[in-house]
Amino acid sequence: MSKKIDTSHIVKLDDTNYQRWKLQISLVLRAREVWDITNGKTTRTDPVADATGAEDWDKLDMEAQAIMVPTLSATQTIHVYGCDTAKSMWDKLADVNCDSSTLNK
Repeated sequence: MSKKIDTSHIVKLDDTNYQRWKLQISLVLRAREVWDITNGKTTRTDPVADATGAEDWDKLDMEAQAIMVPTLSATQTIHVYGCDTAKSMWDKLADVNCDSSTLNK
């Protein structure tokens, strides 16, 4: 069983603090060794070809999601309801909150 991660020191992502949140949460994800899954560098293996690898990836992906979600405000959580991986959550939050997003123009 994984050790519980305390994310209480991380600011909750709201509509005004994306860059600060991004820095804080990415450091935690790196420290927990799930950053490569979150940013898409490590992808899920084919479960038929490598069942153990896919299962291990699923566990790490779930850990990354479990780290991120408690750090989101209620309005930000709405954006990730349809996301099924840490990478899709990360990408969606970046899309919604980065300075070049349509919502922020």
